Amino acid sequence: MGYVRGRTLEVEERYETETFESLKEKARQLVALRVDAILTEGTPPTLAAQSATRTIPIVTTVGDPVAAGFAKELRRPGGNITGFSQNRSALARKQMDFVRRLRPRTTAIAIVSLKDYPGAEIMVQPLVAAAQEATLAVHTIAYVEGHVDRVFKELKARHMSYRVGLRTVGREHLWTADTTRVFMELAATMGDPFLGDNKKPFDSFEFGGQLNFGDLKTLGRAQAVGLLAATPMMGSENSKHMIGFTQHFDYFNNNAFEIGGQSLAATLYSQMKAGDAFAIRTQLHLNALILGGTKSDYESVSGRSYDFGPGLGFKFGGTFYYHGHPFLLLSHSEFWIHSVNGTAADHIVSGTRARIDVPLKHGVSLGADYVLYRADRNYRDFPDVYERVPELRTGISFNL
Repeated sequence: MGYVRGRTLEVEERYETETFESLKEKARQLVALRVDAILTEGTPPTLAAQSATRTIPIVTTVGDPVAAGFAKELRRPGGNITGFSQNRSALARKQMDFVRRLRPRTTAIAIVSLKDYPGAEIMVQPLVAAAQEATLAVHTIAYVEGHVDRVFKELKARHMSYRVGLRTVGREHLWTADTTRVFMELAATMGDPFLGDNKKPFDSFEFGGQLNFGDLKTLGRAQAVGLLAATPMMGSENSKHMIGFTQHFDYFNNNAFEIGGQSLAATLYSQMKAGDAFAIRTQLHLNALILGGTKSDYESVSGRSYDFGPGLGFKFGGTFYYHGHPFLLLSHSEFWIHSVNGTAADHIVSGTRARIDVPLKHGVSLGADYVLYRADRNYRDFPDVYERVPELRTGISFNL
Protein backbone atom coordinates (compact mmCIF):
# COMPACT_ATOMS: atom_id res chain seq x y z
CA MET A 1 0.00 0.00 0.00
CA GLY A 2 3.07 2.26 -0.10
CA TYR A 3 3.38 2.68 3.68
CA VAL A 4 6.93 2.64 5.07
CA ARG A 5 7.28 2.71 8.84
CA GLY A 6 9.28 5.74 9.95
CA ARG A 7 8.77 7.55 6.63
CA THR A 8 5.11 7.52 5.58
CA LEU A 9 3.75 5.70 8.62
CA GLU A 10 4.23 6.26 12.34
CA VAL A 11 3.20 3.47 14.74
CA GLU A 12 2.61 4.20 18.43
CA GLU A 13 2.56 0.98 20.48
CA ARG A 14 1.10 0.62 23.95
CA TYR A 15 1.02 -2.55 26.05
CA GLU A 16 -0.74 -3.16 29.34
CA THR A 17 -1.36 -6.43 31.19
CA GLU A 18 -2.04 -5.27 34.74
CA THR A 19 -5.35 -3.43 35.23
CA PHE A 20 -8.20 -2.16 33.10
CA GLU A 21 -7.78 1.37 34.48
CA SER A 22 -4.18 1.54 33.26
CA LEU A 23 -5.38 0.13 29.92
CA LYS A 24 -7.77 3.08 29.60
CA GLU A 25 -4.93 5.45 30.43
CA LYS A 26 -2.90 4.02 27.54
CA ALA A 27 -5.88 4.56 25.22
CA ARG A 28 -6.20 8.18 26.34
CA GLN A 29 -2.51 8.68 25.55
CA LEU A 30 -3.07 7.50 21.98
CA VAL A 31 -6.06 9.80 21.56
CA ALA A 32 -3.99 12.74 22.83
CA LEU A 33 -1.45 12.00 20.10
CA ARG A 34 -4.24 12.42 17.50
CA VAL A 35 -3.53 9.13 15.78
CA ASP A 36 -5.48 8.33 12.61
CA ALA A 37 -6.63 4.88 13.78
CA ILE A 38 -6.36 2.56 16.75
CA LEU A 39 -5.80 -1.19 16.38
CA THR A 40 -6.81 -3.48 19.27
CA GLU A 41 -6.91 -7.20 20.02
CA GLY A 42 -9.62 -8.55 22.32
CA THR A 43 -12.50 -7.12 24.30
CA PRO A 44 -10.77 -5.21 27.15
CA PRO A 45 -8.44 -3.10 24.92
CA THR A 46 -11.37 -2.33 22.61
CA LEU A 47 -13.51 -1.22 25.54
CA ALA A 48 -10.67 0.99 26.74
CA ALA A 49 -10.28 2.58 23.29
CA GLN A 50 -14.06 3.04 22.98
CA SER A 51 -14.14 4.87 26.32
CA ALA A 52 -11.37 7.21 25.10
CA THR A 53 -12.81 8.20 21.72
CA ARG A 54 -16.00 8.03 19.64
CA THR A 55 -14.46 9.57 16.53
CA ILE A 56 -11.09 7.93 15.81
CA PRO A 57 -11.61 4.65 13.88
CA ILE A 58 -10.94 1.52 15.95
CA VAL A 59 -10.07 -1.71 14.14
CA THR A 60 -10.34 -4.78 16.36
CA THR A 61 -10.60 -8.53 16.53
CA VAL A 62 -13.11 -9.77 19.11
CA GLY A 63 -15.28 -12.81 19.66
CA ASP A 64 -18.75 -11.31 19.39
CA PRO A 65 -18.74 -7.55 18.70
CA VAL A 66 -22.53 -7.35 18.84
CA ALA A 67 -22.77 -8.99 22.28
CA ALA A 68 -19.90 -6.83 23.52
CA GLY A 69 -21.74 -3.66 22.42
CA PHE A 70 -19.18 -2.65 19.79
CA ALA A 71 -21.52 -3.04 16.82
CA LYS A 72 -25.24 -2.88 16.18
CA GLU A 73 -24.94 -5.70 13.65
CA LEU A 74 -22.10 -7.39 11.79
CA ARG A 75 -23.01 -6.09 8.32
CA ARG A 76 -23.53 -2.49 9.47
CA PRO A 77 -21.63 -2.03 12.73
CA GLY A 78 -22.20 1.73 13.04
CA GLY A 79 -20.11 3.93 15.33
CA ASN A 80 -16.33 4.10 15.01
CA ILE A 81 -15.49 0.42 15.57
CA THR A 82 -14.95 -2.15 12.84
CA GLY A 83 -12.78 -5.21 12.30
CA PHE A 84 -13.06 -8.98 12.50
CA SER A 85 -15.14 -11.29 14.66
CA GLN A 86 -14.19 -14.75 15.91
CA ASN A 87 -16.56 -17.68 16.23
CA ARG A 88 -15.98 -18.25 19.93
CA SER A 89 -18.53 -21.07 20.12
CA ALA A 90 -16.70 -23.13 17.50
CA LEU A 91 -13.36 -22.32 19.10
CA ALA A 92 -14.67 -23.34 22.54
CA ARG A 93 -15.93 -26.67 21.20
CA LYS A 94 -12.49 -27.26 19.70
CA GLN A 95 -10.87 -26.52 23.06
CA MET A 96 -13.11 -29.09 24.76
CA ASP A 97 -12.19 -31.59 22.07
CA PHE A 98 -8.50 -31.00 22.86
CA VAL A 99 -9.23 -31.58 26.55
CA ARG A 100 -10.89 -34.90 25.75
CA ARG A 101 -7.99 -35.96 23.54
CA LEU A 102 -5.32 -34.99 26.05
CA ARG A 103 -7.11 -36.41 29.10
CA PRO A 104 -9.85 -38.88 28.13
CA ARG A 105 -10.81 -39.45 31.78
CA THR A 106 -11.59 -35.78 32.41
CA THR A 107 -14.98 -35.29 34.08
CA ALA A 108 -14.73 -31.69 35.25
CA ILE A 109 -12.91 -28.54 34.22
CA ALA A 110 -12.36 -25.13 35.75
CA ILE A 111 -12.73 -21.91 33.81
CA VAL A 112 -10.72 -19.16 35.51
CA SER A 113 -11.19 -15.47 34.80
CA LEU A 114 -10.18 -12.17 36.37
CA LYS A 115 -12.90 -10.76 38.60
CA ASP A 116 -14.60 -7.60 37.29
CA TYR A 117 -12.50 -7.71 34.11
CA PRO A 118 -14.41 -6.20 31.16
CA GLY A 119 -15.56 -8.76 28.62
CA ALA A 120 -14.73 -11.74 30.85
CA GLU A 121 -18.34 -12.95 30.91
CA ILE A 122 -18.58 -12.85 27.11
CA MET A 123 -15.45 -14.99 26.83
CA VAL A 124 -16.50 -17.44 29.54
CA GLN A 125 -20.05 -18.15 28.31
CA PRO A 126 -19.06 -20.08 25.14
CA LEU A 127 -16.60 -22.15 27.15
CA VAL A 128 -19.27 -23.09 29.69
CA ALA A 129 -21.72 -24.01 26.93
CA ALA A 130 -19.11 -26.13 25.12
CA ALA A 131 -18.13 -27.92 28.34
CA GLN A 132 -21.75 -28.73 29.16
CA GLU A 133 -22.25 -29.95 25.59
CA ALA A 134 -19.26 -32.27 26.15
CA THR A 135 -20.91 -33.56 29.40
CA LEU A 136 -18.18 -32.03 31.57
CA ALA A 137 -18.88 -30.57 34.99
CA VAL A 138 -17.89 -26.90 35.02
CA HIS A 139 -16.43 -24.80 37.85
CA THR A 140 -16.22 -21.09 37.01
CA ILE A 141 -13.90 -19.13 39.28
CA ALA A 142 -13.26 -15.40 39.17
CA TYR A 143 -10.06 -14.52 41.00
CA VAL A 144 -9.09 -11.22 42.57
CA GLU A 145 -6.25 -9.46 40.82
CA GLY A 146 -2.85 -10.48 42.17
CA HIS A 147 -4.13 -13.70 43.80
CA VAL A 148 -4.33 -16.17 40.94
CA ASP A 149 -1.93 -18.53 42.79
CA ARG A 150 -4.58 -19.12 45.45
CA VAL A 151 -7.06 -20.18 42.79
CA PHE A 152 -4.84 -22.97 41.53
CA LYS A 153 -4.13 -24.16 45.06
CA GLU A 154 -7.87 -24.34 45.67
CA LEU A 155 -8.50 -26.19 42.41
CA LYS A 156 -5.91 -28.83 43.22
CA ALA A 157 -7.49 -29.43 46.61
CA ARG A 158 -11.17 -29.54 45.72
CA HIS A 159 -12.65 -33.00 45.32
CA MET A 160 -16.01 -34.71 45.72
CA SER A 161 -17.17 -38.24 44.97
CA TYR A 162 -20.07 -40.53 45.67
CA ARG A 163 -20.32 -44.29 45.54
CA VAL A 164 -23.23 -46.70 45.21
CA GLY A 165 -23.02 -50.46 45.66
CA LEU A 166 -23.84 -53.58 47.67
CA ARG A 167 -22.58 -54.56 51.12
CA THR A 168 -22.55 -58.11 52.44
CA VAL A 169 -22.55 -58.27 56.25
CA GLY A 170 -21.45 -61.31 58.24
CA ARG A 171 -21.20 -62.39 61.88
CA GLU A 172 -17.68 -63.37 62.91
CA HIS A 173 -16.91 -64.47 59.32
CA LEU A 174 -18.02 -63.41 55.85
CA TRP A 175 -19.11 -66.91 54.91
CA THR A 176 -21.79 -66.68 57.58
CA ALA A 177 -23.31 -63.66 55.84
CA ASP A 178 -27.03 -63.74 55.25
CA THR A 179 -27.58 -60.10 54.30
CA THR A 180 -26.75 -58.12 51.16
CA ARG A 181 -28.02 -54.57 51.04
CA VAL A 182 -27.55 -51.33 49.11
CA PHE A 183 -25.27 -48.61 50.47
CA MET A 184 -24.20 -45.14 49.32
CA GLU A 185 -21.07 -43.21 50.31
CA LEU A 186 -20.21 -39.54 49.94
CA ALA A 187 -16.73 -38.04 50.29
CA ALA A 188 -15.75 -34.38 50.00
CA THR A 189 -12.44 -32.56 50.46
CA MET A 190 -11.83 -28.83 50.56
CA GLY A 191 -8.29 -27.57 50.94
CA ASP A 192 -5.03 -29.47 51.24
CA PRO A 193 -2.43 -29.31 54.05
CA PHE A 194 0.40 -29.36 51.49
CA LEU A 195 -1.09 -26.75 49.13
CA GLY A 196 -2.88 -24.26 51.36
CA ASP A 197 -1.45 -21.55 53.56
CA ASN A 198 -2.96 -23.16 56.69
CA LYS A 199 -3.23 -19.74 58.30
CA LYS A 200 -6.86 -20.09 59.36
CA PRO A 201 -8.72 -22.94 61.08
CA PHE A 202 -10.43 -25.31 58.67
CA ASP A 203 -8.46 -24.19 55.61
CA SER A 204 -8.35 -27.94 55.04
CA PHE A 205 -11.51 -29.94 55.68
CA GLU A 206 -12.67 -33.51 54.94
CA PHE A 207 -16.11 -35.04 55.21
CA GLY A 208 -17.36 -38.57 54.65
CA GLY A 209 -20.71 -40.27 55.11
CA GLN A 210 -22.44 -43.57 54.44
CA LEU A 211 -26.10 -44.53 54.12
CA ASN A 212 -27.10 -48.16 54.68
CA PHE A 213 -30.47 -48.90 53.15
CA GLY A 214 -32.47 -51.65 54.82
CA ASP A 215 -30.81 -51.34 58.24
CA LEU A 216 -32.67 -50.21 61.36
CA LYS A 217 -30.82 -46.88 61.11
CA THR A 218 -30.03 -45.54 57.66
CA LEU A 219 -27.04 -43.44 58.69
CA GLY A 220 -24.13 -45.82 59.01
CA ARG A 221 -21.23 -43.39 59.19
CA ALA A 222 -20.52 -39.65 59.41
CA GLN A 223 -17.01 -38.27 59.82
CA ALA A 224 -15.47 -34.82 59.61
CA VAL A 225 -11.87 -33.70 60.08
CA GLY A 226 -10.82 -30.05 60.13
CA LEU A 227 -7.25 -28.78 60.23
CA LEU A 228 -6.89 -26.13 62.95
CA ALA A 229 -3.19 -25.36 62.49
CA ALA A 230 -0.15 -26.94 60.84
CA THR A 231 3.52 -26.38 60.26
CA PRO A 232 5.81 -28.09 57.70
CA MET A 233 8.65 -30.35 58.79
CA MET A 234 11.91 -31.12 57.03
CA GLY A 235 11.45 -32.85 53.69
CA SER A 236 12.76 -33.17 50.17
CA GLU A 237 11.51 -32.77 46.62
CA ASN A 238 9.82 -36.18 46.70
CA SER A 239 8.95 -36.33 50.38
CA LYS A 240 6.97 -33.83 52.46
CA HIS A 241 5.81 -34.00 56.06
CA MET A 242 3.63 -31.73 58.14
CA ILE A 243 2.55 -31.80 61.77
CA GLY A 244 -0.75 -30.25 62.76
CA PHE A 245 -3.64 -29.98 65.18
CA THR A 246 -7.04 -31.26 64.02
CA GLN A 247 -10.62 -31.45 65.25
CA HIS A 248 -12.67 -34.60 64.59
CA PHE A 249 -16.28 -35.70 64.64
CA ASP A 250 -16.92 -39.44 64.27
CA TYR A 251 -20.10 -41.46 64.20
CA PHE A 252 -20.35 -45.17 63.35
CA ASN A 253 -23.41 -47.39 63.42
CA ASN A 254 -22.99 -51.01 62.37
CA ASN A 255 -23.85 -54.49 63.62
CA ALA A 256 -20.89 -54.47 66.04
CA PHE A 257 -21.29 -51.10 67.76
CA GLU A 258 -22.76 -47.61 67.67
CA ILE A 259 -20.40 -44.87 68.74
CA GLY A 260 -20.06 -41.12 68.31
CA GLY A 261 -17.99 -38.29 69.70
CA GLN A 262 -15.77 -35.27 69.21
CA SER A 263 -12.04 -35.24 69.68
CA LEU A 264 -8.91 -33.15 69.22
CA ALA A 265 -5.81 -34.74 67.70
CA ALA A 266 -2.13 -34.25 67.02
CA THR A 267 -1.74 -35.14 63.35
CA LEU A 268 1.16 -36.10 61.12
CA TYR A 269 0.64 -35.72 57.36
CA SER A 270 3.10 -37.28 54.91
CA GLN A 271 3.36 -37.23 51.13
CA MET A 272 5.87 -39.27 49.13
CA LYS A 273 6.37 -39.58 45.38
CA ALA A 274 8.06 -42.28 43.31
CA GLY A 275 8.65 -40.79 39.87
CA ASP A 276 5.82 -39.16 37.97
CA ALA A 277 3.39 -42.08 38.25
CA PHE A 278 3.22 -43.21 41.88
CA ALA A 279 2.52 -41.30 45.07
CA ILE A 280 1.60 -42.17 48.66
CA ARG A 281 -0.21 -40.04 51.20
CA THR A 282 -0.60 -40.96 54.86
CA GLN A 283 -2.28 -39.49 57.92
CA LEU A 284 -1.72 -40.40 61.55
CA HIS A 285 -4.03 -38.93 64.19
CA LEU A 286 -3.57 -39.31 67.97
CA ASN A 287 -6.98 -38.42 69.39
CA ALA A 288 -8.12 -37.20 72.79
CA LEU A 289 -11.85 -37.85 72.96
CA ILE A 290 -13.55 -34.94 74.71
CA LEU A 291 -16.86 -36.74 75.04
CA GLY A 292 -17.89 -40.00 73.46
CA GLY A 293 -21.02 -42.07 73.59
CA THR A 294 -21.63 -45.71 72.77
CA LYS A 295 -24.66 -47.96 72.90
CA SER A 296 -24.99 -50.08 76.05
CA ASP A 297 -25.68 -53.83 75.99
CA TYR A 298 -27.57 -53.67 79.30
CA GLU A 299 -30.20 -51.00 78.72
CA SER A 300 -32.92 -53.16 80.29
CA VAL A 301 -30.91 -53.46 83.53
CA SER A 302 -29.29 -50.04 83.84
CA GLY A 303 -32.13 -48.05 82.30
CA ARG A 304 -29.67 -46.16 80.10
CA SER A 305 -29.43 -46.64 76.31
CA TYR A 306 -25.94 -45.17 75.98
CA ASP A 307 -22.75 -44.94 78.00
CA PHE A 308 -20.91 -41.60 77.96
CA GLY A 309 -17.39 -40.62 78.88
CA PRO A 310 -13.97 -39.38 77.75
CA GLY A 311 -11.44 -41.50 75.96
CA LEU A 312 -8.47 -41.88 73.66
CA GLY A 313 -8.00 -43.13 70.12
CA PHE A 314 -5.90 -43.14 67.00
CA LYS A 315 -6.51 -43.22 63.25
CA PHE A 316 -4.18 -44.17 60.45
CA GLY A 317 -4.85 -43.88 56.74
CA GLY A 318 -2.75 -44.47 53.66
CA THR A 319 -3.70 -43.82 50.04
CA PHE A 320 -1.66 -45.04 47.06
CA TYR A 321 -1.98 -43.09 43.79
CA TYR A 322 -1.18 -44.02 40.22
CA HIS A 323 -1.24 -41.07 37.81
CA GLY A 324 -3.39 -39.19 40.30
CA HIS A 325 -5.96 -41.96 40.82
CA PRO A 326 -6.29 -43.48 44.34
CA PHE A 327 -6.13 -47.18 43.50
CA LEU A 328 -5.44 -48.55 47.02
CA LEU A 329 -6.72 -47.27 50.36
CA LEU A 330 -5.79 -48.69 53.79
CA SER A 331 -7.11 -47.40 57.11
CA HIS A 332 -7.50 -48.35 60.74
CA SER A 333 -9.14 -46.48 63.61
CA GLU A 334 -9.49 -47.47 67.26
CA PHE A 335 -11.20 -45.80 70.22
CA TRP A 336 -11.34 -46.41 73.93
CA ILE A 337 -14.14 -44.84 75.98
CA HIS A 338 -14.29 -44.97 79.77
CA SER A 339 -17.94 -44.72 80.78
CA VAL A 340 -18.66 -42.23 83.57
CA ASN A 341 -22.35 -41.79 82.83
CA GLY A 342 -24.37 -44.96 82.24
CA THR A 343 -23.23 -48.54 82.73
CA ALA A 344 -19.75 -48.67 84.26
CA ALA A 345 -17.52 -50.06 81.52
CA ASP A 346 -14.54 -49.63 79.24
CA HIS A 347 -15.46 -49.77 75.55
CA ILE A 348 -12.80 -50.55 72.93
CA VAL A 349 -13.98 -50.40 69.31
CA SER A 350 -12.06 -50.50 66.04
CA GLY A 351 -12.56 -50.48 62.30
CA THR A 352 -10.11 -51.72 59.65
CA ARG A 353 -10.58 -51.16 55.94
CA ALA A 354 -8.79 -52.13 52.72
CA ARG A 355 -10.07 -50.89 49.37
CA ILE A 356 -9.04 -51.37 45.75
CA ASP A 357 -10.36 -48.99 43.11
CA VAL A 358 -9.98 -49.42 39.33
CA PRO A 359 -10.68 -46.45 37.02
CA LEU A 360 -13.00 -47.06 34.09
CA LYS A 361 -13.51 -43.78 32.20
CA HIS A 362 -14.66 -40.18 32.62
CA GLY A 363 -14.24 -40.21 36.41
CA VAL A 364 -16.09 -43.48 36.94
CA SER A 365 -14.34 -46.29 38.81
CA LEU A 366 -15.16 -49.75 40.10
CA GLY A 367 -14.03 -50.77 43.57
CA ALA A 368 -14.25 -53.36 46.31
CA ASP A 369 -13.33 -53.15 49.96
CA TYR A 370 -13.15 -55.36 53.01
CA VAL A 371 -14.13 -53.83 56.35
CA LEU A 372 -13.81 -55.40 59.79
CA TYR A 373 -15.54 -53.91 62.82
CA ARG A 374 -14.65 -55.13 66.31
CA ALA A 375 -16.00 -54.24 69.73
CA ASP A 376 -14.67 -55.33 73.13
CA ARG A 377 -16.89 -54.05 75.94
CA ASN A 378 -15.64 -54.73 79.46
CA TYR A 379 -18.37 -54.14 82.05
CA ARG A 380 -17.71 -53.80 85.77
CA ASP A 381 -20.96 -55.37 86.97
CA PHE A 382 -22.06 -57.44 83.96
CA PRO A 383 -20.56 -60.02 81.61
CA ASP A 384 -18.22 -58.66 78.95
CA VAL A 385 -19.32 -58.54 75.30
CA TYR A 386 -17.13 -59.13 72.26
CA GLU A 387 -18.33 -58.76 68.66
CA ARG A 388 -16.63 -59.12 65.31
CA VAL A 389 -18.50 -58.05 62.16
CA PRO A 390 -16.88 -58.26 58.68
CA GLU A 391 -18.29 -56.57 55.56
CA LEU A 392 -17.54 -56.91 51.88
CA ARG A 393 -18.53 -53.99 49.66
CA THR A 394 -18.55 -53.56 45.92
CA GLY A 395 -19.60 -50.39 44.19
CA ILE A 396 -19.24 -47.84 41.43
CA SER A 397 -17.70 -44.45 42.25
CA PHE A 398 -18.36 -41.16 40.49
CA ASN A 399 -15.71 -38.46 40.92
CA LEU A 400 -16.92 -34.90 40.47
